[in-house]
Amino acid sequence: MKKQLYWLVVGLTILAFAAPNANAQRKKKTPAQPIPTIEEFNQLKEKVGTLSTQTEAQSQEITGLKTKLEEVSAKALEKGASEEKIQNLEGKFEGLETDYLTTKGDVDKVKKLSVSGYIQARYEWQWASRTGTTAVDPALPWYTGTQGPKSQSNQDNFYIRRGRIKFTYTAGPTSRYVLYFDGSKNTVSLKEAYAELTEPWTKRNLSLLFGQFNWPFGFEIERSSSVREVPERSRAVRTLFPGERDRGANLTIPLVDRNGLRILVNGGAFNGTGIESSIFTWQDPTRRKDYIGRGKVQLPSFGPLHLDFGASGYFGDAYTPAANAAYQVTGWTDTNRNGRWDTGEPYTTRYVAATPALVTTKERLGGDAQIYYTLPLPFCKSGALFFEGYQGKDYSAKYATQYGIVKDTLARGVNKDFGVVNELGFYAMWVTNITSKLQFAARYDFWDPVSDADTLALSDKARQKTYAGALNYFWDDNVRISAALDVPFFSHRKDMAPPLSSSYDKDWDTRSHTATLQVQYKF
Repeated sequence: MKKQLYWLVVGLTILAFAAPNANAQRKKKTPAQPIPTIEEFNQLKEKVGTLSTQTEAQSQEITGLKTKLEEVSAKALEKGASEEKIQNLEGKFEGLETDYLTTKGDVDKVKKLSVSGYIQARYEWQWASRTGTTAVDPALPWYTGTQGPKSQSNQDNFYIRRGRIKFTYTAGPTSRYVLYFDGSKNTVSLKEAYAELTEPWTKRNLSLLFGQFNWPFGFEIERSSSVREVPERSRAVRTLFPGERDRGANLTIPLVDRNGLRILVNGGAFNGTGIESSIFTWQDPTRRKDYIGRGKVQLPSFGPLHLDFGASGYFGDAYTPAANAAYQVTGWTDTNRNGRWDTGEPYTTRYVAATPALVTTKERLGGDAQIYYTLPLPFCKSGALFFEGYQGKDYSAKYATQYGIVKDTLARGVNKDFGVVNELGFYAMWVTNITSKLQFAARYDFWDPVSDADTLALSDKARQKTYAGALNYFWDDNVRISAALDVPFFSHRKDMAPPLSSSYDKDWDTRSHTATLQVQYKF
């Protein structure tokens, strides 16, 4: 026993002398290191995970050694050893334990931070593209020599459609913080920045989002572009919810979650201007906020079928700044057919009266349903059907000025519906997994910016139908290669002045068919 005690004391003494040297090495100034890449960061996270496991094992070893040290110290005192020496050894040991706890704290902080994102590199080809930056195609069906599309420049390009990186810090079970950036085309922007708080007092797990994030409306808005089967969202979403995000607060309440049945409700308040407004970049010009309510239901699986559905409502105000009186060019006679106005070519104008600042109605209603299925069929083992419809109300400046309905009562806010038009949109999409690596998707997308024929017909308000198809190949767990084709058709109302008719001219092929080849890398 004396021999074992002797070697244990010798070992602890050597460890005590080694500790100051280790601390001195840590105090040495190290040269600046380059900023790690995302791949290096992920590798570091794996190492941190391994280190975390090792530190847990070391923690148990240190606890055992500490217990042995206390036993040895007691026995050493009984044998007449110096109490001061033993206390010095215990102090050195506690210093090592403090260094360990500091390292463990740093490791735990890194484990709470996660980094994710994706890059979509794209090539787009459009039928009507032509070399140049401004051109009018006289072959377009509604071209008369005095009116037509403002421009139809080259649209055949390689570019980065989305370059996203997301930082998520999960402090604990009751809070989470997110920063989400996008680098696309030639700009870098902040997409999302919010805190998510989950209450710990009840079993419902109510959560609150506060900051900048997706509008909680419908299904397609919150669904990530990294998993969507076609290149872009529907026309209705891009028109009614530009940028898909806003600044505000959103409360999520799980009402039911048992036996495969889930019912969630959302309630939120937002600025209403979104994140892509060129006039109101972050501030809300109206004191009254916009409000969103949504209910979502996930039913238990019924054999090979699974059904989700929901309903959403958006109610708010839109603000239109005052405008001075002006003359606007409405068209010209393109004598030499070069696609631009040249000196000497006749043109027409119209007088646009001054308008006061307006506060008008802004509403959206929506319903959505998703059906997921599995079938014992070759080349169609699983898939999904997506349906979603939207109805909107927005102010139309052209309607208000062209038909002279801007009145003083509107400026005073007595009637917010003056100049407001009804909009209608919906889409239906089918997705099928042909094999484990190959997927096909088809979508029909409808959008009518003036759905009420008794209200308005404007020459530049065309109903649009778009047929889209996409083939997705999953190269590996991180890479998806997509080939897609979008074929839009436009049509105009026959009557251009009241009384209006609900009939339409036939659908016109605008030759703006778009083919897309995209490579997506997700991490």
